[in-house]
Amino acid sequence: MFPFLGYPNGWMRDVYVSRVGTQNPWAYVSYIADVFYELDNDEYLASHQNVREAVEIVRALNRQGMNVYVQTFHSAISLPALKNVRLVFGVEPNYNRACQLYKDAYMIYYATGAYAEHQNNQVIVSTNAFNEKYGSNLPYRRLLSNPHSADGALVAYEYADKMLMIGSSFTLATFPVHLQKKISFIRQSTQELNVMHEVTDAPENEFLFIGSYGNVLKGIPLLVDFFSTHRSMVIHIVGPLESDLMEALKNSLTPNIIFHGRLNLNSANFKTLVSTCNFIVYPSGSEGSPGSVLCAMKFGMIPIVTPWAAFDEIKDYGYVMKDWSIDALADGILWAVSLKPDSRLKYKQRCAEYARNNYTIDLFRAQINAYFEKILHSKGI
Repeated sequence: MFPFLGYPNGWMRDVYVSRVGTQNPWAYVSYIADVFYELDNDEYLASHQNVREAVEIVRALNRQGMNVYVQTFHSAISLPALKNVRLVFGVEPNYNRACQLYKDAYMIYYATGAYAEHQNNQVIVSTNAFNEKYGSNLPYRRLLSNPHSADGALVAYEYADKMLMIGSSFTLATFPVHLQKKISFIRQSTQELNVMHEVTDAPENEFLFIGSYGNVLKGIPLLVDFFSTHRSMVIHIVGPLESDLMEALKNSLTPNIIFHGRLNLNSANFKTLVSTCNFIVYPSGSEGSPGSVLCAMKFGMIPIVTPWAAFDEIKDYGYVMKDWSIDALADGILWAVSLKPDSRLKYKQRCAEYARNNYTIDLFRAQINAYFEKILHSKGI
């Protein structure tokens, strides 16, 4: 289904072409191309859920009879001079360039996070507050560079005829009403995890955080603030840590705040770690649907999250903080420690069942196929 047609202009891995017929219409996809050169690499395919999803997006378009030209979203290669491009799909900046080049195409923006101005505001406010508190000079991390520019997110939203969103009603609420009307949802998958084990209660009743770079936006300062003053509780922090942030926090760190760095979620070390934890705490300021929370839930972790890191059914499975503050985090932790072991176990079992059944590549495949079939048929593409 994915014939290799050569590297355009000698560039490697930035482009992949999947052609189903010589006369078929084209879709231009600005997203992830290198996955198509790693389909036999299980380690790469397990690195993030979006790589498998990228493959399913292209396969779904092929099933609708479309040739697909995939280009890495930030690739500097010139866009192809294709005829009969009927669909543009993906993310900026190359999505924006394609919308300008293929003006007659139907345009679908792939919204994988909160509204750009919401995220930038959260980054700026939280970083400024951190620097003032600790006398540091951290740069803004995970800032979306000039979303108003020609290649920016705010322009991409306006180009779009429709938007397909990974997220929840909480994510949707960060967008202006006129954009909300364009948006449909799709449930993301998660990494392939070996989690088919019995969910049990952890008597240690410890807490877990899994996050990526942008430590301030992800809420690590809130966790340090709380757990450094509640030393009878333990928080395990998994993920990359920024050296300047750790330098600023060094006098606030206490032995109950344990840093593990990056861990493979299928490793024995990670499975030993989750056996001591009942809760995944993720006080992030801007998300779509965080895969780290969903992955942890597959192991039976109960989520304590901000609204932007929540899914719509969160109140049946965990705790959603009322805002992005230390007081709201404290309320969530208080709720957690008030649960009796039998109630905790029931929550954990429900969380595992919910995440394992609702965030799979099979469900993503079914939904992306149904979405494209509906859109393309209704538009006569």
